Amino acid sequence: KAADPAALLNLSGRIVENMNRADRMIQALLDASRIGVGEKLALTLEPCNLTQLAATVLEELSGIYGNRFRLEFAGDIEGLWDIHAVRRILENLVMNAVKYGAEDRAVEIFLRENPECVTMAIHNWGKAIDEEEQKMLFQLHRRTKSAEKGGQRGWGIGLTIVKGLVEA
Repeated sequence: KAADPAALLNLSGRIVENMNRADRMIQALLDASRIGVGEKLALTLEPCNLTQLAATVLEELSGIYGNRFRLEFAGDIEGLWDIHAVRRILENLVMNAVKYGAEDRAVEIFLRENPECVTMAIHNWGKAIDEEEQKMLFQLHRRTKSAEKGGQRGWGIGLTIVKGLVEA
């Protein structure tokens, strides 16, 4: 009996999606290892509209988490950025905000530009992180006690990568 072409297409799409996910996980582990030994991550700068990139990322994440995001900005922010790095930073911070924030409140993303810099801030509602735990948040393979107790899965590398990309 011949295989259903639509089912084969669906299956092959899922295989490719899972391969890409595995590749991203391997890349994250490699990047975390580089950061852990003091190497800087390489950036590839190109023209980018940061506002549009943030809106696109949040639209994609809305497909997973629902309509939980509120993007606040004053206008288009144009500049030279590493699009892949900015995407990774935003995805990681927003996913953490969802994971550890109040389920019934929006995650807020703020983009601000002034003559000296551009600021991206992510805010969630929920229990604040203890001051002592804040000191170790960006350390490789370290997670807060509340994250470990709460049953949230994680490797403790996401915020290390965020810090490494920001420093790069």
